[in-house]
Amino acid sequence: IQSCKKHMDRREWNHIKTVKQVSELQDQRKDITVYDEIGLLAPTKLTDSGYRLYDDAALGTLQQI
Repeated sequence: IQSCKKHMDRREWNHIKTVKQVSELQDQRKDITVYDEIGLLAPTKLTDSGYRLYDDAALGTLQQI
């Protein structure tokens, strides 16, 4: 998992989603959190505040779970 301590390029932000945004797409917020806890779906990045961020590849993995 990469930290967002370094400034992210604006292009990266277009492809990164928070747990809330992903869960709205999948209606699975609690599931996504559990998937991270058990190692099935690690976030692509973590913000300094601890928010989990997911990219398009992670969303593809989520669709397969």
